[in-house]
Amino acid sequence: MNKKLKSFLMTYKRWLVVGACSLAFLILATLVKTNAIINADMAVLHFFVDMRSEPFTIVQKIITFLASEVFMVGMCLIILIVVKDKRKAIKIVLCVAFSAVLNYLLKDIMKRPRPVDFMIVDEKGYSFPSGHAMASMTFYAMLIYLMLKSKNKKSIKITFSCVCGALIFFIGASRLYLGAHFLSDVLAGYLMSVVFLLVYEYVLKRFFMSEEEKEELAKKEQEKNKAKSLGFFVLEFPTAEQKAFMDEFYEKEAQKDEESFEDYKILDDKETREDFLKNEESERGKQDLPNATDEIKIDKDSK
Repeated sequence: MNKKLKSFLMTYKRWLVVGACSLAFLILATLVKTNAIINADMAVLHFFVDMRSEPFTIVQKIITFLASEVFMVGMCLIILIVVKDKRKAIKIVLCVAFSAVLNYLLKDIMKRPRPVDFMIVDEKGYSFPSGHAMASMTFYAMLIYLMLKSKNKKSIKITFSCVCGALIFFIGASRLYLGAHFLSDVLAGYLMSVVFLLVYEYVLKRFFMSEEEKEELAKKEQEKNKAKSLGFFVLEFPTAEQKAFMDEFYEKEAQKDEESFEDYKILDDKETREDFLKNEESERGKQDLPNATDEIKIDKDSK
């Protein structure tokens, strides 16, 4: 991949994702407004309806409850009480609240009726986009983000993230099984939630970051830049062993002269690194061996 293109993608990846998800949402909204997607929605809905059974319905109602208004309000209250960092707790609660407001506004704009002929739960309001899909993506995706940023073991991070990811998927599927939404409603809810989360996080970092958070972020950026200048790949979530190695390396290099840092170069791929090392070895060999004119001078001086 071209270096300039790669640099562009890395620099603007957040806004590229926001743009792609926003475009997909607008396409879905247009298809819904023109009824162009109704046949596909109905086909998927019939597929889930045919799977219905009394025991499975109970399971689906439990799953869908994990993104209900009652559950989300309860979780927000628990977070406000339990989480010691009140700034972080308030950010989570506001994220869920703003997401719910955005969902209400979008539903009022679209005014799409629910598939009432297939519903086996009591739901009110419009259908597009799915409130449960937005709530689950917003809440559980934020929990995943916070877990990945924590200092827990890698195995715990992976397990927790997989469980939350599965919940997001199955909550969306439960809305189809219970006949509360069409597939396009659920997909639109996921897409808009991703857009909202990325913009919300950017706004918080840009305008509502505490001094401690700013210092921590500046320290991380300094470490990343230093690691890049040394030709190392920087991991966003390093293991304990990797972090210990990097800390030890930084400590050793800090004891050297500042000029020694210029000896490290950023190497893009394996072949380039191998060529670089070979050239370095050959250059050192040439410097160690005296040339022919030096040998003649030595002989004349000895005579």
